[in-house]
Parts: sequence; C-alpha cells; structure tokens
Amino acid sequence: MRLKHLLSMAAAGALMCSAAAIAHAQSASGYPSKPIRIILPYSPGGAGDGFARQLGLELTATLGQPVIVDNRPGGQSVPAMQALTAAAPDGHTFAIFGTEGVTINHQLFKRPPYNPEKLEAVARLADIPFGIIVRADYPANNLKEFIQRIKSDNSTAFASPGAGTPIHLMMEVFRQRAGLEKMVHVPYKGSAPAIQDMLSGQVSVAMLDPATPLQHIKAGKIRLLAVASDKRLPNFPDVPTIAESGYPGFSAIGWYAAYAPPGTPPEIVDKLSAALKAAVQTPKISKWLIEMELIPAYMPPAETKAETAKETASYGAIVKRLGISMDN
Repeated sequence: MRLKHLLSMAAAGALMCSAAAIAHAQSASGYPSKPIRIILPYSPGGAGDGFARQLGLELTATLGQPVIVDNRPGGQSVPAMQALTAAAPDGHTFAIFGTEGVTINHQLFKRPPYNPEKLEAVARLADIPFGIIVRADYPANNLKEFIQRIKSDNSTAFASPGAGTPIHLMMEVFRQRAGLEKMVHVPYKGSAPAIQDMLSGQVSVAMLDPATPLQHIKAGKIRLLAVASDKRLPNFPDVPTIAESGYPGFSAIGWYAAYAPPGTPPEIVDKLSAALKAAVQTPKISKWLIEMELIPAYMPPAETKAETAKETASYGAIVKRLGISMDN
C-alpha cells in the first residue's frame, strides 16, 4: 500500500510540474498582452533616458505593444528598485539600471534598502566607457605628463559624478595604482555640474563617461586624455587607453542592463531578452549608441546574472577598502 501511495504522489507531482510548464509556455506565447513599462533610475533627457526610449520604439515594433518609460530618478536607485520589485512578475515591467544600481548602491548602507540579487537578469545591453578628462588649458598632453604634473603639485582635485559611483571607485583604483596620493576626490551630484565647474575653472580633472561632455570635447573646451576601456573609442581613435599608456590590464567600464521583477517566468525573461537583443543590434540603435560613445554589448540572462555577481563582489571590496558609506 505504501508503494502505491508513493507512486500516486510521484505521479501527481509530475502532473503538477507538467501543468506548470505548460502554463509558463502558454503565458510566454501570449506575451505581451498589454503595454510594457520600462522603469529608469534617471531623469528625462540624459543618455540612459534616450537609450530607453530608443529601445521602446524598437520593442513596440517587435512585440506589438506600446512601451512607456517611467522615470524614477534619485535616491541611490531606491525609488526605481522599489517600483520594480512591487511590479507584477509578468514581463510587462522591467527596469534598465546602470552598474551602480545593481552592484554598488546597496553596499553603501549598513542596512541595504533593497536586494538586487532577487531580480531576474534579462540582458546586458550596452557598455559605458570611462575616460580621464581635463580642461583644455591643463598642462599635460598625455597620461605620462598628467601623472608627472599631479605628483609635482601640492594637491589636485578630481571630480566625479558622486561618491560611490563606478567612475569614482575606478578613479580611486587608478589613483592608487599610479601612486597619486595627492589627488583629492570632489564628488558632485551628477556629471553635468562637474562639467560646469570644469568649464568655469573650479576643477581641472575628472573621470567621466565621454558621452556627457561630448559637445565640450568637440568644441575644444575639454580634452579627453585617456580612456579606461579595453580598446580605443571609434570616435576618438587618437586617444590612447590607460592600459597602453603604461598600466597594462587596467580596464574600467560601466554598463546598462535590463532586469525584471523577482519571480518572472524564465520563458518570458528569455522572450524579452531576445527582443532586446534584436533591438540593440538594429542599425539604428547601434549607430545611436556609437554616436553617444556607448558600446553595443548584449549578454543573455545567465551571463548577465554572472557578470552582475562578479562585479558586485569586485566593487564591494573597493567600497570596503575605501570605507565609503551613505550612513555617515
């Protein structure tokens, strides 16, 4: 009797698993069935916002549903993260975060306000190169002269978009590797005010993404001294990488990646990921990304999850070593 009972339970379990699999397949086949919402931790008008809207147009054409961009800026990505985790896990809501949103911000608190590990990774979409930027009149023409100048000065301030951002952390790593003890970090509330202070002469050095000060670089008011990516940028072929300028192996990039609410079925995650891959690889978006000094860099869900975990550990070690905390 006991054997019959166990067999009956096993059969029932198999039927339940089969029913669940069929239900997931059916939900994916009917997806999407209503408008899609993209949550962003950025204000309207920036590169991240523009990227999301470009993707939205392509997704509308591919998936046959309108796409709405929901801007939830500020608060160390907390408003955007809370909106995402509160959304139904049906694929009709996903978020695009930069590196800091899922690998750094929660590590800046003793009691993190969210846990990004619970999110469903959908796709890595584009890489964001960093670069060392100086005022046009700064007395250094290359990275070697820059380092010599910094070491000869009593103190030099370097600007970043904010404490604990990937750019700040990677500049700290470079500063330590190059032995630039006299450099002092000046955190700003975003890249735009840092650039304004560079133009007005308040600060002469920064590590930023080249996309933000692009118009000023082209106008000759700011110079891109070296880039932190693995390769030279297509629009700046004469600007060397930090690695080839005497620091082999040094590489620092950010990225944009898509994440869905916890519990979103894998079949829907895969379908959304495939649609995002197709969108990123269209000539229109690829051209737009390159013009914005971004690099198309699609990764599927499993790889995106693995890279997120890897960089979370890496940035966490830097945060701990530098003693950076939003609780201070």
